[in-house]
Amino acid sequence: FDPDTPGCPDEYVEGTAYAAGDKVAFENFAYECTETYAEHCPHRSPNHVAGEEAWFELGACTGSMAPTSSPTFDANAPGCPDEYVAGTAYEEGDKVSVGNTVYSCQGDFAITCRQYGPEDYGGSQGWTDLGSCTGTIAPTSSPTFDPDTPGCPGEYDDTLAYVAGDKVSVDNTVYECISGGNSAYCVVFGPIDAGGHLGWNKIGPCVGS
Repeated sequence: FDPDTPGCPDEYVEGTAYAAGDKVAFENFAYECTETYAEHCPHRSPNHVAGEEAWFELGACTGSMAPTSSPTFDANAPGCPDEYVAGTAYEEGDKVSVGNTVYSCQGDFAITCRQYGPEDYGGSQGWTDLGSCTGTIAPTSSPTFDPDTPGCPGEYDDTLAYVAGDKVSVDNTVYECISGGNSAYCVVFGPIDAGGHLGWNKIGPCVGS
């Protein structure tokens, strides 16, 4: 997914021989096949109950784009984020640089970002290579979305007993409690918890209420 090229990569097609680093679009979000679970990318879509292990979310996108050779980092802020510092309590979504390469801490294994650097042995469990960068950037806020995007449902509340079909929002993203037996996980895990994919499906971005 190349921020310099507005639009989405090709849509995910089940059964395609995806490999680590391949990028797809699914419901107006761009995803990258992770190295750790690359073997599952051909058969688990990004919204599959176990798809979040195989696909790392890169962000919202619209339209289409031509294939690109390698990603670049933030077209609106072409510099590098802060250098990785060992011992820092990094969280999901945090971005760092090592040399002139940008890495993002990914969801299911975010805890390992505090244990391993992006280029350490084991670092690929928590860090995803986003591409090259030069210089420095000022801190950026969370992404903004299309003004035509619908408003957000209520924020996820871990004190509520959610049931199948309930919709919540977390960080301007809508999630729906899945139907069937797995809906019980909606009470156990929040949408962005390590086990959240067991009970919640990501619907897409939202703004306002």
